[in-house]
Amino acid sequence: MAALHLLAASAWQAGDVSAAVRWVVRAALTIQVTPELEGRQTLEDSVALALALTRQAVYAEMLLNQGDPLPGGSRAEFRSAQAALARARLAAMTGDFPTVVRAVTAAQALGLSGSRFLRDLATALLALAALRTGDVTGLDQHLPAGPAPASGGLRPSPLLQWVSVLAAAMRDGSEEALRLLSGPCRAVESSVQLFAEEPGAAPWLVRTFLSAGLRDRAAQVADLVRRKVETSPGCPALRVSSLHAQGVLTLDRRALAQAFQQHTDAWAAASAAEDLAETYLAPRRPDAPTVSAAHRHLTLAAALYHKAGALADEQRVTHRMLRLGFTAAESSAATDRCERPGRMLTEAEGHVARLVASGLTNSQAAQALDVAPSTVNYHLRGIYRKLGIRSRVELARLFPVTADSPWNDGAAPVNGRGD
Repeated sequence: MAALHLLAASAWQAGDVSAAVRWVVRAALTIQVTPELEGRQTLEDSVALALALTRQAVYAEMLLNQGDPLPGGSRAEFRSAQAALARARLAAMTGDFPTVVRAVTAAQALGLSGSRFLRDLATALLALAALRTGDVTGLDQHLPAGPAPASGGLRPSPLLQWVSVLAAAMRDGSEEALRLLSGPCRAVESSVQLFAEEPGAAPWLVRTFLSAGLRDRAAQVADLVRRKVETSPGCPALRVSSLHAQGVLTLDRRALAQAFQQHTDAWAAASAAEDLAETYLAPRRPDAPTVSAAHRHLTLAAALYHKAGALADEQRVTHRMLRLGFTAAESSAATDRCERPGRMLTEAEGHVARLVASGLTNSQAAQALDVAPSTVNYHLRGIYRKLGIRSRVELARLFPVTADSPWNDGAAPVNGRGD
């Protein structure tokens, strides 16, 4: 089992993310079917962290929930530093930043002094939480201005460098971020591991380089991710990152729409919606229909940033909408639609929305509710009008299907196409 974990780590370091995912998942399954395993908890926690870093959330949760029960039936949530950091990484993926801070704090208390990698990861996660929530004081505490200093001749991890670049952009603007990307953080734009771990990173870099007139560097990033997907097709996060990056580079609405639909990372999905809006604002004198489309996508982006815990990004997009002439009421409605979409619907509309969002066609939803398909069509029109959306993809974003959702019996594909 340790050999599988070592193979996964070696593949990851070599940039073969598909092989890394394959080996670490196999390690997790081997742990599951091997009851008597020496050093089991240490192996579980180490593999769980590797799974979290490769975005294999289901398998990571499986191992993290394996621990021996504590008195009263509860489980040791933070039984080791690695388990705590795995929890923090999973929470960061969903925008649960209070849990990120709590878990990293627990990891630090359990001890990280022996591992530069774990210390870098802890710092990056705390800084990311502060960055996304707009906590400037916390950001300065966890990540002082400038790139993270090297220790013992070693460079900071790609994730920590990436967060350093984002922090520089927030503090001092894109010029300082570009300075870091051209100097101490240059490795960020060629880190395949980072693009697999943070699927929104490559599109962000492409967007930033294009804004600075550095089209060649933007194209290099997009091409690197595309070529890696061709040689390493078993990593969904890398695949959707490539779609998104190419869409930003070429203003390809179809690619951006596909990226929006396929992103499992809430922040990356929000940025794809924002990029879609920009494609409608690209003309110098956009007409009323294109401005309306841009408004719709910016509204959705703001709502998704809110849901992802990225309050600073939500505020930035809201200000952008105000500058474009949309009213404050229209801008703030985005949060309401995403935070409490069910409260805006009647009981019947809520049932239809959840079934359709789970992937059922109109006919299947009608059969499940024992109503006519025309009734489902009628309710869908009302749902779209009330929520300010136009597609099933947007509906699925507002009503995400989870394993414990009462309407998810496993029979229907998530985000399926309707009739």
